[in-house]
Amino acid sequence: MTQNRPVDANAIQDIGDEALRRIRRVIPEEAAHRTFLLLEMQRCLDLSFIVTSVSGPCEFGRQHSMLIWGMNLATAELLPSLRECGIPMSESSADSKITATNLLRQFGVAALLRRSAEMIRLGMMEITRVDKDGSLNLRCTDQFSLHILDAMEEGQWRDLEESWTSEAHPSHGWTIIPYSETDEHSDSLGAYWRCSREPRTEWDRESIFRTMASLVRPWETPYGTFIQYDADPLVDSYFIDRADLYLEELFSQGGIHPSTDFELFTGHDLLKVLVFLVGVYQKHVKFCLIAVEARPQLDLAACLTLWEPRQKLLEAVAAAASLSADVVSSVIDYLTVSAKDSDRLLREMTPVRPMFIDLGNGMIIRPTSSLGANPLSQFKMISNWRNASSINAISKRRESWLRDDLFSLFGGRRYVCVSGGIVIKQGGRILTDIDAAIFDRATGELALFQLKWQDYDTDNVRQRASRAKNFADEVDTWGSTVGAWLLSEGPLGIAQAMRLNAKKGELPTSCFLFALSRSVARTHAYGRPITSAWISACTWPQLRRLRSQIGPARRVFSRLHEVLREEDAKSCEGCEPCDYVTQLWDGRRITFSGLWRERVDVSG
Repeated sequence: MTQNRPVDANAIQDIGDEALRRIRRVIPEEAAHRTFLLLEMQRCLDLSFIVTSVSGPCEFGRQHSMLIWGMNLATAELLPSLRECGIPMSESSADSKITATNLLRQFGVAALLRRSAEMIRLGMMEITRVDKDGSLNLRCTDQFSLHILDAMEEGQWRDLEESWTSEAHPSHGWTIIPYSETDEHSDSLGAYWRCSREPRTEWDRESIFRTMASLVRPWETPYGTFIQYDADPLVDSYFIDRADLYLEELFSQGGIHPSTDFELFTGHDLLKVLVFLVGVYQKHVKFCLIAVEARPQLDLAACLTLWEPRQKLLEAVAAAASLSADVVSSVIDYLTVSAKDSDRLLREMTPVRPMFIDLGNGMIIRPTSSLGANPLSQFKMISNWRNASSINAISKRRESWLRDDLFSLFGGRRYVCVSGGIVIKQGGRILTDIDAAIFDRATGELALFQLKWQDYDTDNVRQRASRAKNFADEVDTWGSTVGAWLLSEGPLGIAQAMRLNAKKGELPTSCFLFALSRSVARTHAYGRPITSAWISACTWPQLRRLRSQIGPARRVFSRLHEVLREEDAKSCEGCEPCDYVTQLWDGRRITFSGLWRERVDVSG
């Protein structure tokens, strides 16, 4: 950067590009040495994942995130296509781990600078300070920081439900029933909330872990001490059952229906493979932790990261999932990155955390840290690389799936749920359609929904901003169209259009419009707010939470509309921004502010 050049987005990107060029100068040329360096980086990332999962403070999270950010570039630059069989090995030492961690962090800084440049161009980040020595402060705007409120809703449901359905907490007016008793109460008077599905078996976890402790033992090699362990059917069943329950929610988040046809396999095949793989990965992590607790001298980082012949893995998965080897091979390919993906990894802003890294010689690395990401999100990204039409297959069932989830919150005889195919007209001209409608027989309130399920798995901020703008534009148009139509129609006309039984008194007394998005509703975080006065927007996790908290109120939809307006105006109070400071090769310091946030207690 020249002394008189203004510091703008292009200058920030140039710093990132120069950082990458400097890393390339120290990368070893020999394929075997690059492979070992990549393996050491993966070990450091896997260990960081475990430390962060256990400790959780913001500082650990920031350090771990920088390693995650660096892995795309590291894999692209280091992953060879080996010809010789086996894994190039050297002994993992403290020095080799420090070297690998520092290089991976530098890759992360280069990637984050590139992303920051794009955020500055889109008005999501500001350069708030430039010191005389060239040090910089890059700060996320307060508006962009609001996107974390949508993100925080995802993945918290099970803990929240477990809390408020326990005897120690109020149930918001619901009668809590087990998952298995739903049918028994479907026509009963009262307000019932069904708990989420529990594991199929009541497990004695301590007994399982004691069994595991008796199965694990050290494995001495010329390259260090690893662990090995014997199989036990009860231990295997325990982790498979846990993985099955865990993936049930992740499939919903990922938006892949079991009936999805990927040509070579189905969504159900994918689920069967992932249940086995996630169970195996979680079991291995637990074995590692048990072994290190008993023998602290063991190298946890070296134990966590595994490798094995791809063919051996295929045979094990095919046998466990009762699937053909061809089907399993196709699924595994969509969960794997290899040297042929290097160009994509160089350009991809979203950190890719695959379940497998293919070395090209029949051997694969199994990154334990892949457990830190939704495997369905990783699958969607890689499947789009392999077959661009896969995204169309994934999207086919989404609207009906989201509608079914919505209707599941309004069961019983109080509500009339009207499925899709609702087309509103005026003077014989089609105006628009309504994806879902719910009528409250007790109050006459009518809720009309537009359903949107877009993918926001990407960390490409330009793509996220574009999707948010499209969502806001469509919602505003829909809201103004439906709002004008409601004003022109009387209760009878609205009831007829909604296919309600007016003769039985099903006449709406008030109408509320909702835009239901699967994962992002606060589009103003990306610079395009929803402006329609008719609309209250929410995400599916947010709606599910509010439905549980509002309970069987006198007027559910008016209260829901009111609370959503209140939450839309919320700030990030209680989530304070964290800084991450890094030093460049020339001594300049870059401070990233607001990319990470930490929960703080604001009650007192």
